[in-house]
Amino acid sequence: MYRVLQEQLMMEELMMEAARQSSAVSQSSGGAPAPAAAPTGLLITSADFVQGSVFNSGRATELGTNGVDGFTISSAGPNQMDEGYIGYDLTTDLYDRITAAYVAAGLDPADSQGYVWNATWGAGSTITTGLIKFGFANSIPASFYIQTIDPADPDWVNPGYDGTPLVGTFLFPLTINVYTPLIDKNAWC
Repeated sequence: MYRVLQEQLMMEELMMEAARQSSAVSQSSGGAPAPAAAPTGLLITSADFVQGSVFNSGRATELGTNGVDGFTISSAGPNQMDEGYIGYDLTTDLYDRITAAYVAAGLDPADSQGYVWNATWGAGSTITTGLIKFGFANSIPASFYIQTIDPADPDWVNPGYDGTPLVGTFLFPLTINVYTPLIDKNAWC
């Protein structure tokens, strides 16, 4: 696990250095500064937690050993956002990164509320980008909660509304950024 974290940090440092060099080359050639690299967001990998489980085994299935590869939602309808995924027993590093992401977004990591986040899923996912309800239970051992959001349900923007989950296969790694304006989707059942 330590090696995976080292590799992630090295990759982020390489990407930041490449962005700095690109900006410097553009400026030295008399051109306008190159745009800054987009923030990478909060990255969650399968190595960041020990166990994954779904909320409703009737319409959702966890994937991989201990369920940490991701999940599939096979069917959905309005007010069925009980279809979702829980990642249990987080690494200290992921716990710290989620806490930092919450604080940076102006959220309280201790409130266990779910908020709408933009999501980019890993290779092999049937849907690679979209919206999720993401929450964090910062008790020890800590866990995170995910429910996909079907944007075709026009009520997904309503705070507290348990709308329609998105059907598909969702694989880690997952990169998320808080959706703005902030939408509080309430706590978990």
